[in-house]
Amino acid sequence: MKEDNINVNVEFGAQLRRYLKHFGLIEADVARLTNLSTYSVDEILVGEKGIVLKTAEKISWVVFGIRYYEFGNPKFAIPKKKDLPAKTQDAIADRKKRGAPEINRNTDLNLPLHVNKALKSGKLNNEFTSSEVWELLPDDIKGQIKSIRITDLFKKGELKNKVEETGLKRGKEKMYRLK
Repeated sequence: MKEDNINVNVEFGAQLRRYLKHFGLIEADVARLTNLSTYSVDEILVGEKGIVLKTAEKISWVVFGIRYYEFGNPKFAIPKKKDLPAKTQDAIADRKKRGAPEINRNTDLNLPLHVNKALKSGKLNNEFTSSEVWELLPDDIKGQIKSIRITDLFKKGELKNKVEETGLKRGKEKMYRLK
């Protein structure tokens, strides 16, 4: 394996997904246990957020009771439930009792239609961010979503064949353009 092809963010996210699935936890559980935002945990899970050692250690130690270098090693055995921190054991029991929450994706918003209108509005530069598209949405729609939903539409949703990444960033946000 070539060392320069390793994407630590993607690998850490995959490992976190593996542990969450194993214990029946979800992103919100990790967020609650670590005082991170659910949005940050979601970004870590998909490899979008650069993981720093402090955050890696927080997730691995606070949630799973192991050090970040053990957590990051796919060959390291997943700890037994009885060896997890008490708060994590409680979260597992609570999640098992309540089940996964119903996620309201606001499917009645018809978000692709509104985003398409924004893309065709002529108010965007040739290269734009999801946040810039979000700014062009009607206020009632903006009040119900975050720009990450637009990013999802561009990357894996209904608009993935209409928009492409430019490879550039504005601040921390990826830039897109129409195909």
